[in-house]
Amino acid sequence: MSQKKDQSISIIGAGLAGCFLAILLSIRGYKIQIFERSSAKEIADKSSRRSFNLTFYDFGMKALIEAGVWKEVLPYLIKLKGSVTQISKNTPLIFARFDYENMPYFAIQRANLLRILIKKALSNPNISIHFDSNLLSIDRQKHTFLIQNTKSQKLTTISTDLILGTDGANSQVRSILQMGQVTKHRQEYLDYEYKQLLISKQMAEDIKLLTDTQHAWTRKDATLIAFPNGDGSFTGMLILPKVDKLGFASLQSEKTITRFFREKYPNFLPAVNALRQQIIDNPKGYFVTVYTNPWYYKDFIAIFGDAAHACLPFYGVGMSVAFGDATEFVKLVDKHGSDWKKILPKYQQLRKIHTDIIADLAKESFVRFRRHKKADYVAVYDRLEALLHTMFPKTFRPPLFNQIANDPNRATHFFQSHEKQRKIAKFLGIPILVSGVVKLIAIIEALKTRT
Repeated sequence: MSQKKDQSISIIGAGLAGCFLAILLSIRGYKIQIFERSSAKEIADKSSRRSFNLTFYDFGMKALIEAGVWKEVLPYLIKLKGSVTQISKNTPLIFARFDYENMPYFAIQRANLLRILIKKALSNPNISIHFDSNLLSIDRQKHTFLIQNTKSQKLTTISTDLILGTDGANSQVRSILQMGQVTKHRQEYLDYEYKQLLISKQMAEDIKLLTDTQHAWTRKDATLIAFPNGDGSFTGMLILPKVDKLGFASLQSEKTITRFFREKYPNFLPAVNALRQQIIDNPKGYFVTVYTNPWYYKDFIAIFGDAAHACLPFYGVGMSVAFGDATEFVKLVDKHGSDWKKILPKYQQLRKIHTDIIADLAKESFVRFRRHKKADYVAVYDRLEALLHTMFPKTFRPPLFNQIANDPNRATHFFQSHEKQRKIAKFLGIPILVSGVVKLIAIIEALKTRT
């Protein structure tokens, strides 16, 4: 299909999804304008203050290679070799080594990856980024949109052939494209919130963190996660309920914060003085899941990334899924040229079935992530499933997460196959076996508690 590369394409939002999408389209010869409400400095600062490290697997690596930024990303990557979990303050650490040969696992600070993608986009003559540019409205009939410069307050009307919204979970583009259309939209917020905590190299050494390992400390009413940054420091995320007596509202003084760490995370007491001010000052973040339909308006507007399918971060594939939107979209461009009327509905049809399933799995993953007892049915079942695959690889498929992490573009297929395998396992009596193991672990835990 011939492509009308003289068409103007406008992307709203210069985050990870927007820059990545622009790079892939520019490789195909399109000229892209990106409009971003934040300044060049603010967009990176926002990512560094209310964020946590991104994780990805083989699929994400291939996407970054396709965008031509892998060499630039490599110095900032941490190749994670395993995870360490402590499910209560009195239990030993649980170390799980990753199968790095078959499933490479990476972590990177969001701000670092964003800076690399922005720099790559700015170096491309086919891409221009307009910072300090706030979207006010879109005229869907005239194919124009109105931008206001946040510093000068100047208003500018821009004509364009296509608008692609990558402006996050609270997308303005999404709300405009759905006006007057039959729309189904659900935006769910967890009753938990988080704050980012930077754990310095010295603090990490004091509390003996492993520099190539993901750490998690799960408690009944609190979860603390930490990812290494490559310089010996860690980016942590403290997750608490949205309840005053249990949440961040209860941590506003030296006394309350010290008591919290003594009760929940005593191994962090050597670092509590350095963490205290961060807990008081750092902004709170919220967890949101977005299910929405439609993703496009005729042949003029489409949404990507969190604007279309924001999900919880606990499944570890959010970045890969956003990049998957872009890679699948440009495949359609390669096939259908600039026939946006044909491409936009096909794009939604291809992507939404997978992203909805991943959003559901991410919510389930959060429940699993917060477990604070070894006697957990889901955790034991997952472990048994992994063991069965290792012993009988031709009979038992890998755990569902392993499959989706390596190729989220086939999430629906993997999910359906997994459900079929679980039905067979039920017929074989495996759930009964798992229940028995869980009861045995619970008895052992209870005896240890008494002694």
